[in-house]
Amino acid sequence: MAGRRRGAEDPLERRLDALHAEPPERFVAARDALARELAGAGDARAHWVKELRRPSLRTWALNRLARDRPDAVEALLAAGDRLRAAHAAALRGEGGAGLRAADEEVSARL
Repeated sequence: MAGRRRGAEDPLERRLDALHAEPPERFVAARDALARELAGAGDARAHWVKELRRPSLRTWALNRLARDRPDAVEALLAAGDRLRAAHAAALRGEGGAGLRAADEEVSARL
């Protein structure tokens, strides 16, 4: 199914996406409700859903940021790439001129 957007066809995929958008303190109750609903409908995936683990606060926050501000995530990743390249150049003895600027850019995007 190359080229198919995740969740575009399967209603459970959309429900799982919504589940993972729940704040961590509401995840378990929402997960259990979804698993009960699936079990009631005879869906064999209910057991799999019931075993999903609550995401850590850090994971939830990063996922939330990726949902709400994908542009900010892309900019941060690009700045990280520039910082890694500047570090590599400095380690190769090419000077650290770009290192401070790259580090400041990453910090500004956090």
